[in-house]
Formats: sequence, structure tokens, C-alpha cells
Amino acid sequence: MAHKVKEISNKPYGKNSKQFHQYWGKLDGNGEHIHPYVRHSVEKDVLSFCGWDNLENLFQRLDWRNSVMRDVGIIAFKMAGRINEILPLDNTKTVFDVQPKYIAVINFYILKRYDKILNREKKPIYHITCGRCGTENDMYEVACTKCNANLIHGGKKHFKTKPRIDTRQPFFIPRDEPFDKEFVRIITERKGLLFPSDDERRMGKPFSYGWAYHHITKIKLAENEMAWWNHRLRGERLMQLRERGFDSGELKNFSAILSDKTLEHYTKGIMTYANNKLNIGITPNELAEYGRKANLLKEATSKRFTQ
Repeated sequence: MAHKVKEISNKPYGKNSKQFHQYWGKLDGNGEHIHPYVRHSVEKDVLSFCGWDNLENLFQRLDWRNSVMRDVGIIAFKMAGRINEILPLDNTKTVFDVQPKYIAVINFYILKRYDKILNREKKPIYHITCGRCGTENDMYEVACTKCNANLIHGGKKHFKTKPRIDTRQPFFIPRDEPFDKEFVRIITERKGLLFPSDDERRMGKPFSYGWAYHHITKIKLAENEMAWWNHRLRGERLMQLRERGFDSGELKNFSAILSDKTLEHYTKGIMTYANNKLNIGITPNELAEYGRKANLLKEATSKRFTQ
């Protein structure tokens, strides 16, 4: 059975998103993109912790744009959370136990993990998107019901999933770091949702992921400095904790990352390599400085090639 056909955009960036192309797809008189799209990732772009001064600069600029977004940024960084986990935070469900030296966080929900939906035969349910025409086909089809293309080699499976209700183990946020007073203020100043939307269409709901993305991606600290996006805050926090001395087990407990491979994406393991493999005794501060220099050079090089 054939499903609806998705409208495939002919724009050069993104997929099936008109709003996306209204910004990234704009061309100037010479046919060049006004806003060249650069895909960022924590693995490639966060080579070391950016430093407290850069974070303060970021949060100040977010405050100029929207004071709520500054608070979202502080909470996301301090908790190393994904933005879609931070926005729906509710202090009647997630417990913040404020102590003189630490803040214990209990029952913090994890929203990235999903379970595949099974049929009566206990097999995952999915549809197959045709690589030629974009038609969604039933999981049992071998040829596209619209263009007859081979789906075994030219189709892509899309599994139906449901969110898995899960929480992090209790973790502890040290209070001897910057932004501690702001963090305590945010988690205690209201009961219920910490970030309720002021949009009448979302009354009783938190701000959306797109709202946060819009605000944080507009921040550019300097002409040749780092770009920001939602997930970078999580990456920066894990790099900062690594430089503070957290080992892999402590980072996994703090962030609820399960696999060593994923953890390496965030922390690179370069401290272990520099000290254990090379035996050069480099300090965390020295390593962070090398990383910051690398970030600046990378941004400057990228700027020259996109002009």
C-alpha cells in the first residue's frame, strides 16, 4: 500500500523543509548563497572547553536577545543536558536538592532514547522511502508502488518508534563554579515548568526547540570566533568536566552517555593520549589552551573559504 508522497524541495540544502530554505536557500545577484550553510558538530568543532569568559559573553548576548534564553543556556550547560530535555524541565518532577557544596539532581528525564514499535509478530514496523521519487511504501513492498524502482537497493527504511521513559541516575553539580547563583535562582524562582512558553498557541507547554535554535544560532562572539548551536552547550560542559579531572565513569554518570564511542565524540580522549601514551605530562589548562587556539584557527580558515 502506498503512502503519501513527500514534496521534495529542489533547493541545495536541507530536505523537505520550505522554512529552512527561506533562509539558507537565498541567493545573491551572482547566484551565490547569501547565507552559506556550514554543518557543525561537537565531534569536529569542540576541541576543548571554550572558557568561562566566552560562556559569560554568550549568556550576556543571549540575555540581550531574550532573558529566558539566557536561563535556558545556563541550565543546559550546567546540567550537560540536551535542549529538548532542558526546555520541559519541571521542578515538581525533577528534584533539585541544593546543598552548600553541591546540587543533587534526581529524576531528570532522558528524551533521546526510543524503542521500536513491534507488530503482532514481534517484528519492528517501518516504511520504505523510495530513493528515486520519495514515495513512502509499506514494509513488505520490494518495488516502489509509484515508479517501480527497486526498494531493496534503492529504498531507505524508517522505523516507527515511541519515546522510552527513562531518567538519569542522580548526579551532582559542584557549586564552586561560575553561574551558580543564576542556576539556583532559575530552579527555585517558580514552581512547575521552568520555561513556560509565552506564545498563546503553546499555553501550558514549554518553549520549542526551534525557538531555542533561532536564538542561539544568531550569536557570533566575534568575526572569526566560534559558532554556537543548541548541542554545543552539552559538548562544552563535558569538555570542561574532563579538563576538571572527571574520568570516563564519572562523565557517563553525569551525562547518562552509555557507550565509550559516544563519550569519545564529546571528550576526544586527548588528555589520556597526551599523558598516558606520549608521557609528556601536559596539564589540563595547557591542553585547553591548545584546543582554543585550534578552534580559532579553524574558524578563521573556514571564514576565508566561505567568503
